[in-house]
Amino acid sequence: MKISDREWIERTIAQNDKDGDGGISLEEFIEMNISRNKRQNPQISVDRRSQADILQEKAKLAFNAYDRNRDGYLTKAQC
Repeated sequence: MKISDREWIERTIAQNDKDGDGGISLEEFIEMNISRNKRQNPQISVDRRSQADILQEKAKLAFNAYDRNRDGYLTKAQC
């Protein structure tokens, strides 16, 4: 892994670890992606509930791909 990748991971965890436990839970991961989606696509006028449901399902799939040890958290140790 490149040093810049590790730095990006550490920064991402620090910015999105709302409860300060050193990792990103599924809920924090979903919120991170919803916030990012809102910033990138502020003009989207699709029904918010269906858009949020779709984003939540995609986030769960992505989270599970990164959660290698299946403990429910993304941490620097998994990188």
